[in-house]
Amino acid sequence: MNDKTSENIYSEQRIGVFVDVQNMYYSARNIYKAKVNFQTILKEAVKNRQLIRAIAYVIKADVKDESNFFEALKSLGYEVKAKDLQVFYGGAKKGDWDIGIAMDMIELAPKLDAVVLISGDGDFVPLVKHIKHAMGFLLLLIAVKMIMALRDEMKSNVLVYAVILSFCTWMWGCWVVFSTPFKRKVQIRVIAVVLAVVCGFGFLASDKEAHIDWQPYDATVIQAAKESGQGVLIKFTADWCTTCAIVDKLVYQRKDIVKLVERKGLLAIKADTTTAEMKATIDLSSVYNEPAVPVTIILLPDGGEKHLPGFIKKEDVREVLEGLPDVPAGEREENQVMESW
Repeated sequence: MNDKTSENIYSEQRIGVFVDVQNMYYSARNIYKAKVNFQTILKEAVKNRQLIRAIAYVIKADVKDESNFFEALKSLGYEVKAKDLQVFYGGAKKGDWDIGIAMDMIELAPKLDAVVLISGDGDFVPLVKHIKHAMGFLLLLIAVKMIMALRDEMKSNVLVYAVILSFCTWMWGCWVVFSTPFKRKVQIRVIAVVLAVVCGFGFLASDKEAHIDWQPYDATVIQAAKESGQGVLIKFTADWCTTCAIVDKLVYQRKDIVKLVERKGLLAIKADTTTAEMKATIDLSSVYNEPAVPVTIILLPDGGEKHLPGFIKKEDVREVLEGLPDVPAGEREENQVMESW
């Protein structure tokens, strides 16, 4: 393929150029005893493609003609981002844009077909290789903070959907490249959209089905239930625990588990360990000898205990509950009245 044909193929490609000016300047001077032609760099990087952003990252060190150099970069088509050189006690100096460059590349990645990074720093290699893959997980991290503001019964649903949505976003941006045939590109992106929409209805629709009537953690109430011969299911959880939310969705919001807990007449306790001073947090280690959440502890009517730590499946809970005797409806209603007291 000759250069002219190659230029025609990539003429519609959107490109972003990120230049670590200080790194290139000192690398060229110290290694090659030469200067960097930033005009040629931009021209060779872009070729005939569509330039979306060209950013030059500089350090202000209050040296002669510094401002003129920055203005020259701007006249060449660069957006200049500058930060001051840090001088520490004892004379040590530091000035780099590593984090800033990485964040800009991640932010602009969805809008670009190609990313060109000009730097003498090998630390950026993993970033360039995985820049597209990082996007879905970045969205997920932002979403987790927002999820914490939702009511409890919706948190797990939204969290699971956030994982699915991040996967769909990854499909949209990473499963196709510029050279992907148009028909296949459309097929992949339609699948990503349909998957996101269908799962959205499935996980975010208002759920009016039966649910477990969780009671707040109270050691006195638990002891009273044990003395009366009532089984107790304690779900140790925390607002910051993502695994807890997923377990809640995949286990405790399942209809068969909800009905099983009701049929066995269990006292269902939600033990919140979000902060260290909470009673449930203290008892988790001091009473139940468990190091961390998530963990489900089932106190059996005969005085025994079953501990189910970590990422459990509904089959794990069902296996334990199926071994318990059914409680007559009248007795279950009596237990519910006592719990409300």
